Amino acid sequence: MKEDFPKELSSGKSESLRGRTDRVAVGKYDRTEDADMKIVTHVHELAEKYQCKMSQIAIAWQWAKGVTSPIIGATKMQYLDDAAGALNVRLTAKALHIWKSVMYHIRLLVRLIRIRRRV
Repeated sequence: MKEDFPKELSSGKSESLRGRTDRVAVGKYDRTEDADMKIVTHVHELAEKYQCKMSQIAIAWQWAKGVTSPIIGATKMQYLDDAAGALNVRLTAKALHIWKSVMYHIRLLVRLIRIRRRV
């Protein structure tokens, strides 16, 4: 099941009502947009490799880290089905290691951005 890279994420801008009107969120998340897009791109690559949805990769990653009841925000029946499908996704140790490395570098980048803005 191939999932296309979300159109609104490829530009980094959300076209949702909240994305257009919530100035606090826009100001808060614009600072980390580059780092966030690296995570999204990595999740998309894993979803292609494992032939599943990006949301299933995210849930599988949480389970691999020991989270037993991730909050999935299921507002539609399809989201519940997608979450249940994550039970079939088993991330390899290598995939988890790469993800950990990506997350470490992104956290470091975000910290540097925050320090730089204070100066």
